[in-house]
Amino acid sequence: MPKANKQSAVQRKIEIQIVPTKEKVSERIYSNFVQVAHSLHEFTLTFCDVLPVIDNNQKTEVMKSKQIQAPIQVEIVIPSSLVEPLINAISENYERFKKSKGK
Repeated sequence: MPKANKQSAVQRKIEIQIVPTKEKVSERIYSNFVQVAHSLHEFTLTFCDVLPVIDNNQKTEVMKSKQIQAPIQVEIVIPSSLVEPLINAISENYERFKKSKGK
């Protein structure tokens, strides 16, 4: 019986870096509100653009309903395995941002 190749039994770890390209699938989207929801396996981030209430009819409706309608700009669904790395990346970048502002 031939000997098993030891190298085939050992798994090698290969690290690959993902680099965003300059090619855009869509244009940059502005959002000043995000709603987060989750299911068993994924998280949904719903980004909206909340516009100011400017006329009296809108103000009356908002005061009556206690709601402002915000157009959805984009919904992004990510696997739950990506949430912790995303939170860490945002936290690290926010700390650098605060330091650059002298906070």
